[in-house]
Amino acid sequence: MDEQNVGTLEQGVRMVLGSLASLSGIVLLVPGEASLASGALGAMLVIAGLYLFATGSTGYCPIYRRLGRDTRRTQGKRDEAPTNRWRSHRGSSERRQRWLMLLWCLLMMTTIAWIVPKYGARDTS
Repeated sequence: MDEQNVGTLEQGVRMVLGSLASLSGIVLLVPGEASLASGALGAMLVIAGLYLFATGSTGYCPIYRRLGRDTRRTQGKRDEAPTNRWRSHRGSSERRQRWLMLLWCLLMMTTIAWIVPKYGARDTS
């Protein structure tokens, strides 16, 4: 994986906004209730939410890389070599990413399991 380029605060904001956007998009995609406009908006929200959550949980944004942007803060210099906290905690960061992705997937599956039985089987007669 490439080096991280998203700061800690921004990671949290991206994960929260990504989750909310994905959940909102799923709600807009309810079968039988969605129009063409709400379906298109729902699909865009789900895709944008997935992107935000993935970049927030990994700490790497390919768009930032293309723009040459880095929002992490360095802690200073030690022995004339710049250091930052991500390099010293890389193993714990990867574990955190796995847990966050697992929790996010469980949340999405729970939401879908709640929506499908509620709106999926409608009697049209």
